[in-house]
Amino acid sequence: MAEVQFILQIVQNHNLRKERVFLNKSNPLEALDDAQLIADYRFPRASILQIIEMCAPLARPTTRNQALPVSLQVMAALRFYAKGVFQRDLMGITGISQSQLSRMIMDVSRRIVSQAHAHIRMPATQDEIMYIKQGFYALGGFPNFIGAIDGTLINIQSPSRPTEPLYIGRKREHCINVQVVCDHNQKFLDVVARYPGSTHDAFIWRHCELKNRFLANPPNGYLIGDSGYGVEPWLVPCFVNPQNASQQAFNVAHKRTRRIVENAIGMWKNIFRRIHKTGGALIYKPNRACQIIGATAVLHNMRRDLNLPEDLNFEVEDEDLNEPIVLPKLPKNSVGNC
Repeated sequence: MAEVQFILQIVQNHNLRKERVFLNKSNPLEALDDAQLIADYRFPRASILQIIEMCAPLARPTTRNQALPVSLQVMAALRFYAKGVFQRDLMGITGISQSQLSRMIMDVSRRIVSQAHAHIRMPATQDEIMYIKQGFYALGGFPNFIGAIDGTLINIQSPSRPTEPLYIGRKREHCINVQVVCDHNQKFLDVVARYPGSTHDAFIWRHCELKNRFLANPPNGYLIGDSGYGVEPWLVPCFVNPQNASQQAFNVAHKRTRRIVENAIGMWKNIFRRIHKTGGALIYKPNRACQIIGATAVLHNMRRDLNLPEDLNFEVEDEDLNEPIVLPKLPKNSVGNC
């Protein structure tokens, strides 16, 4: 009898160990007001619901355990982008395993990037072009400008060799060099997030899709850029060494106008701390890091469309260092695409 009771106790303990307990993954949409949602997730409730609808294809049936709702996947990703928290810290907030979080963040990022064409685009109609031209003229008195271009570095973990040296930027950190074009309202018109940190801004511009579109169909206006870019029929940099008062005055107005893209980059990184240097490097392979960068760029534009209040206490990056142009040879399939 004692042996039977011992065996029954073993079976009972085994069943207790095998019992699955699902954590209560509460939905912040039901618990927080809009002010709190904007502080922690960067969007009010109505906008978050739109993002959830955008990510609806991520809902997948499963026979293994309880499926994670799309709303929870989106909320976890937004928190990750916004607060700069690491996945292990996010585990304690969401009750989701790190492997699930990693997969969810990438799934949501890819889905948002797949919709970039609807949120990041150059002006197409004459009314849109004229509106942007008037906005830039109001900034610095420069007529006929349709965008401001600049590059910025976003830190990532050290990639594996042999491509690792390519990702060391001018600040001696592993990073992605991201090219952005914005309008006078700090809204992105074009984003290229695919090149290693050692790549010069001029090289990215020379090989980007927007440059090819300008070659095929010259735009009705100009881009304004720093001295790292050369003079082109549709791109106006500043004078590297102004020789007279007129050139100096040109540079002053040029700087005042071009400042808008530096402000846009600073605002973007400040709102989405995961891509800011204070949030630490993106602990992802380059192609995955580029997807996260692209997703936050789309979300930045969605915030600009909503005219949400921005924290103006951010650091503006001025990377116009007048460095010589170095064009590295890139191995095939070495960089991510957004």
